[in-house]
Amino acid sequence: MKSRLLRKEYLIIASNSTSLFVISYLILWLVLKVITAIAALAFGIHSVINYDKIDFLIRGSDWTGDAVQIVFSAGPVAAFIISLFLLILYGNIVQESGRLKLLIVWALTQSWVMVFGDMLMGAIFNRGLGYVLLYLFVMDTGKMVITLIGLVVLFFFGLSMSRFYLYTANSYYSTLNHSNRAPFIIFQYIVPFVAGNIIIILLKLPGISVYEIFVNLTMAIFLIPLVIRSIASQDLWFDEEPRTIRISWRYAGSAVTLLILYRVLLSVGIRF
Repeated sequence: MKSRLLRKEYLIIASNSTSLFVISYLILWLVLKVITAIAALAFGIHSVINYDKIDFLIRGSDWTGDAVQIVFSAGPVAAFIISLFLLILYGNIVQESGRLKLLIVWALTQSWVMVFGDMLMGAIFNRGLGYVLLYLFVMDTGKMVITLIGLVVLFFFGLSMSRFYLYTANSYYSTLNHSNRAPFIIFQYIVPFVAGNIIIILLKLPGISVYEIFVNLTMAIFLIPLVIRSIASQDLWFDEEPRTIRISWRYAGSAVTLLILYRVLLSVGIRF
């Protein structure tokens, strides 16, 4: 009976976290694509944001070096700036017990992925930031170095942020110890990462590119050291206020609503 109750609690944690993962991804993805479209307009390039990509209404031969460098770096640069703001924000609310702070955590993580994951995979696939590298005439050795930088930075962030990410447990527990720490990490981060990416892939079928899938999966480079270090960390004691582990239908409803609006509205496309 107790084992069944624990499984239910962990599934609730995973459900809430997956909802927030999806919400933060959809908002961040659209914001960065709008910023990219605005950057393109600065060069007189119109674009259409679809559910799976952004189409630039320009012939390939008409691209200039400056346009490529600005347009395809606008999103990652904006994501990095957003990540700095989110990092400061999370640092100020890390001790709070509200569950909505997990939205900040997922948005922060996804921002790093959209910078350093794009850097890593862009150099490999010659997409995204890879276009910028091509127009900067970066050779294969340089691309390898950039790939390693993206990998190392994501891994380092995972190591350094482990304790901060554990503080999201104070939304459900008054103590995080050896008995509940590992299951919490798995259901708060690993399961939502897998489930969230499956939802995103299904949402963007049939147009989602292999490149985007691999960029999104680079979050695993961040999560692996986060999990390893978190499992071995010391116990955390929060406060004595009673907690209840219940599903947030508000988060689930918001995620479903955003998924529907995203697919319906962006199937038509937003033109800039």
